Amino acid sequence: MTTGTLRDIAQEMKIGALSYDFAGRDPDNTDNTLLFQGGMTDLAYTGTGTLPVDMDSDDPMAVMAVMDVNGSFSYSGGSAQFNGVEDGEAASFASSSEGGSMGVSLAPEAWNFDFLVNGYDVQVQGGDLPFPVSLSAGELGGNFAMPVARSEAPQDIAAGLTLGDFQMNDLIWNIFDPAGQLPRDPATVQIDLTGKVRMLYDLFDPAQAEALEMAEVPAELHELTLNTLVVDAIGAVLTATGAFTFDNSDLQTFDGLPRPQGALTAELRGANALIDKLVAMGLLPEEQAMGARMMMGMFAVNQGDDTLSSTLEVNEQGHVIANGQRIQ
Repeated sequence: MTTGTLRDIAQEMKIGALSYDFAGRDPDNTDNTLLFQGGMTDLAYTGTGTLPVDMDSDDPMAVMAVMDVNGSFSYSGGSAQFNGVEDGEAASFASSSEGGSMGVSLAPEAWNFDFLVNGYDVQVQGGDLPFPVSLSAGELGGNFAMPVARSEAPQDIAAGLTLGDFQMNDLIWNIFDPAGQLPRDPATVQIDLTGKVRMLYDLFDPAQAEALEMAEVPAELHELTLNTLVVDAIGAVLTATGAFTFDNSDLQTFDGLPRPQGALTAELRGANALIDKLVAMGLLPEEQAMGARMMMGMFAVNQGDDTLSSTLEVNEQGHVIANGQRIQ
């Protein structure tokens, strides 16, 4: 730690193993108990930070205006278990993972967050649940980045979410698919967005707080790119990519929204087979299935082998074009 006009901090931590074990009993009703225990292995943390020398807890905005903190945390495995009894009703929760990481960057200009958990498993039973619930994911992660300071030039934004190899136990599946007609293969959902926005206000400037509260929007969207979209579940797979720019001087063409220009390309595999199964299961009425197929026929091109593709474009005149046909 060094101290000048600001306080600069650098930290490094390594812990081979961490465990915790809490137990409690309600003094007014000794039959009500709780137990919370678990642990993590190979914890590691590194971080740097710049903070005010005198921290004023009554003025958090002043701290945010100069705070510059970067940190990364990782571990190789962990587990947690909770057991409780209240008024004769028992409930339990157990989770485990094969490791993960988390990163945080908080600067006066921008904030960034990301996290990743590998081999995540959850078991819940009791309480209001009529049966045990078991959920697992091979990968659970996400990220978020945004500017927080006013700027003349557009700054980077990002958002992402990954749920990989997600599975749930048959007791859940059997609620809506008792005959096992739907594929129960692990599901994956992934989305990755990046873009640029121009902040119109400093989010942590007290002098701008009132103007920010009254503003319709705190920022202008200038670019948005869909780098990845994957939805792979119950026998169907949707993928998409695309990129758009936005003209903030034209708020009339799209009813108050900045006019986009760009294209989105998508592919859907297995949709008709999935619709057939949903109809056979009674989850989708035949007339709604017919409507869905008509919509897919209007906005998608049949590539054969139960594969549909579509390109949605917005040109510089603000015309919306689907597969070469103008729809707006």
